[in-house]
Amino acid sequence: MWKWTKTKQLQATQPLSMQKAMACVPVRNMLVEELNRTEKSVTLSFPLRMRPLFSKLTSAFGHEPPEQKKRLELDELGTFCWSLINDKRSVQAIANELSKSYQLHPEESRVAVSQFIRQLGKRGIIGLKEGAS
Repeated sequence: MWKWTKTKQLQATQPLSMQKAMACVPVRNMLVEELNRTEKSVTLSFPLRMRPLFSKLTSAFGHEPPEQKKRLELDELGTFCWSLINDKRSVQAIANELSKSYQLHPEESRVAVSQFIRQLGKRGIIGLKEGAS
C-alpha cells in the first residue's frame, strides 16, 4: 500500500496483518442515515465525496458544492452486521456473532464480514480504529 505524506511524497506502508485487521473496530460515519429499516433489511443514505476539482470549480463560481447523497440497501446478513457495528465490537467479534447466529463456518463468516467491512469503508460509510490485538 502507498500513503501520501504532508509533503506529498509517496511512501510505502505496511499492510495490516490478518490478526490486526480482525482486531480493528469499525466506527459508523455520523453522516450516514438509516432509512426504511425492517428486521431483514435497511437502506443507508450517505453523502458522496465530491472530487476536489469539482468542489474548487463550484466554489470559484461563488456556489456551494451541492450535497449529493447515495443510497445502499443491505440484505439480511448486511443488516445483521450493520446492527452489530457499535464502535466497541471488533471485526472478529462481529464475524463470531454472524457465525453463531447463522450457523456458518467461522472462516466463511470471517471472509464475509471482512469483505462487507471493506466495501463499507471504500464508500466512506464506516472507518476503522485500531483495536487490541
